[in-house]
Amino acid sequence: MLDCQQMGTSVRLKTNENPTRKQARLRVRRFRNVTIRASPFLPISGQGLLIPSGNSPAMLEIDRRSLLYAFGIASLTPLLAGQTTTRRVAVAKPGESRYKFTHPHLNPLCMTTGQDSAGAISMFEFIIPPRQGPPRHVHHREDETYYILTGEFLFEVGGTKYSLLPGSTIYAPRDVPHSWANTAAAESRMIMACTPGGFEGFFEESSKAMMDKASPERMNKIMAKYGGEALGPPLFP
Repeated sequence: MLDCQQMGTSVRLKTNENPTRKQARLRVRRFRNVTIRASPFLPISGQGLLIPSGNSPAMLEIDRRSLLYAFGIASLTPLLAGQTTTRRVAVAKPGESRYKFTHPHLNPLCMTTGQDSAGAISMFEFIIPPRQGPPRHVHHREDETYYILTGEFLFEVGGTKYSLLPGSTIYAPRDVPHSWANTAAAESRMIMACTPGGFEGFFEESSKAMMDKASPERMNKIMAKYGGEALGPPLFP
């Protein structure tokens, strides 16, 4: 029988007499039990508490709240030092960008920033002139999901081309080369979501560099900083 303090809550551990396969049970009121498999010593929430489990992994039955503590979710101190878990409501009105880019006419509009979502996602609205789009490129950090609002877009993802009309969605995974362009006769609009977030930093740095008339080598360095590579010309050179 062991008694310990975990996150200010008194927890009692009971073990049976089996020397090679012990069971520990953590009981806290009102929560259903879930089961996890532990290593020979399981640190709880970074607080230095070790639960011995014999010579082989033990099966722990741990209540839901304690499991959240164990992984730092309900703890005031997350396991990953320096990583914020603060998320906030983020509203972008029509034509509004939540990230204030230096370039006065920069497209896209940033609807949700990485800071808004604690690094989970960034969302952008693109307003693209006819026959315009980025060069063929690849991202090694972000997955991208696009939703077409107006007009028509041609995407090339992994060597396959897709013609997309309003209401269409396409998912472009990281490490897969891709490009896209507006094929309509007028401006077209679409939403892009980057996961994880923070890609607004690339747009900010690259727009500053373009204002300074940076060399192609400088632009490639900025792209590499954000885990990207330019691979070829746009769909409409």
